[in-house]
Amino acid sequence: MLQPRLLHKISVTLVQIDRTATPILDVNLHEPVGQVARKVSTTLFAQIQMGKDQNPKAGLDGVAALSDGYVLFRYKDLVAASITIEHGDLITQIGTGSVARTVDYYILGTKPMGHYQHLGGPSFIRAYFQDRQPGQR
Repeated sequence: MLQPRLLHKISVTLVQIDRTATPILDVNLHEPVGQVARKVSTTLFAQIQMGKDQNPKAGLDGVAALSDGYVLFRYKDLVAASITIEHGDLITQIGTGSVARTVDYYILGTKPMGHYQHLGGPSFIRAYFQDRQPGQR
């Protein structure tokens, strides 16, 4: 079956939040936890679009945060790696070898894209990110 392809794909290193190892509240201080536990990094291929979103969009929960761009992942690659991208996940590196760039791109949200009838659902996941360089992990 024909699968859509990424254009100008590049490797992206993704580090997810370990939600089971990160408590919601500090048991001693009864405050939200500031530092989250992270899973082992995973490298996937993706297509990147850089550029600040200049048009704030109103949603049911208020004005959406402005993104610095997005990363387009193939849905079947995420399923094969058992990954569900969520708010707060971190992109730590783009590219490999001598052209690799270390970044701190935090995922703001995702949007399913490319709904083809023969695939029965979305074939791409667009993950919007915000640059927080220098970031704190």
